[in-house]
Amino acid sequence: MKRFNLLAIALMVALASASQAQLYTIADLGTLGGSFSSANSVSNRDKIVGFSTLSGDIQTNAFKWSKGSMRSIGTLGGNNSQATGVNDLGWVVGSADLADGVTTHAFLYTTTMSDLGSLAPEANSAASGINRRGYVTGTSDLADFTTQHAFRWSPKTKTLTDLGTLPGGTNSFGNAINSWGVVVGASDTATGGTHGALWFWAENGPTVVDLGTLGGPTSQALAINGNGLVVGSADTAIGTDAFLYEFGKMFDLGNLGGSFASANAISAAGVVVGTSNTTGDGDTHAFIWNRRRGLRDLNSLIPANSGWDLQTANSINDDGTIVGTGVFNDPVNGPESHAFVLTRREE
Repeated sequence: MKRFNLLAIALMVALASASQAQLYTIADLGTLGGSFSSANSVSNRDKIVGFSTLSGDIQTNAFKWSKGSMRSIGTLGGNNSQATGVNDLGWVVGSADLADGVTTHAFLYTTTMSDLGSLAPEANSAASGINRRGYVTGTSDLADFTTQHAFRWSPKTKTLTDLGTLPGGTNSFGNAINSWGVVVGASDTATGGTHGALWFWAENGPTVVDLGTLGGPTSQALAINGNGLVVGSADTAIGTDAFLYEFGKMFDLGNLGGSFASANAISAAGVVVGTSNTTGDGDTHAFIWNRRRGLRDLNSLIPANSGWDLQTANSINDDGTIVGTGVFNDPVNGPESHAFVLTRREE
C-alpha cells in the first residue's frame, strides 16, 4: 500500500508538471512580408495590433490581426507606422509618419487612419493607449521641439489636452488609459528623477499623482486596469524590477533573476505580464505574475518543443490571452523575431 501511494504521488506530480509546462498554446502571427513583427495590444474581442516590417525590412507598418489574418492599416502619408493600442470596438491607436517625411503624429484608426495632431504646430506626437469610450493618451513634443508632455485626446472635442508634469518637472509621458479615463505614465520631478505618474480628472482639470519608486531614482507606469491597479518598472538599490501599485503603495514584483524587469500590462483580474532579464542578464524572457503563483517565466508554460523563445509579453486581455514578441526558430528562414499570441489550454 505504501509503495502504491508513493507511485500515485509521483504520477500526480509528473502530471501536474506536464500540465504546467503546457499551460498555453502558441500561435505565430506572421509578418507583413518582412522578417520582424511585434504584437503590442490585444482587446477583449481578440483583435491584436502591433507593427511589422514589409518585404525588404526597410519600412514598418502598423497591423491589425483578426481571425488568423494580419493586414496593414497604412500610414499618414509617410513610410512607417506602428500600432500600440486597441479597444473592444476595434479602434486602433499608434504613431505614423506624415507625407513630409520628417514629422510623426498620433493616429486613430476606425475604418480609416485619422491624424490626432500634436500639442504644437509641426511637432511630433505618438498615441500609446485607448479606452473603451475612445479616449486616447500619448506623448507630444511642445513648441520648443525638445520638451515632451503627456496628453489625453477626447473623442467628443477632438482635441488634445496637455496633462502637464509633476511639480517642478519638465517632461512627461502618457502610456496607458483605463475605462474611467485615468492616465498613467511618467514625469520628471523637481529633484531630477523620473517617477511613475497618474492623472485623474478633478473639477479644474487633470490632477497628477506621484507614484514614487522602489528606492531608486526612476520609475514609470505602463498600464492601469479598471480597478485602478497600476504596473510598470522601477529602480531598486541594485537594479530595476517590475512593480504593482495599489492602495497608495508600490510593491516589488521581482524579476527572473536578472537586473531588469518591467510589468507591461495587467488584466481586470490583476494578472500581470511583462519582460525580465534572466540570471546573469544573458537573456530576456516574457513573464506572467499572479498573486497565487508569483512571477513565472512564460517559456516554462508552453510546450518545450515549440521552437519559441518568448522575449516580451506586451498585453493581456480579460480572458487571459497574451500577446508579445519572441524569437521563432523557423526551419526554413532560421531565427526570426515574430509577434505571438498565447491562449490558455482547456483544462
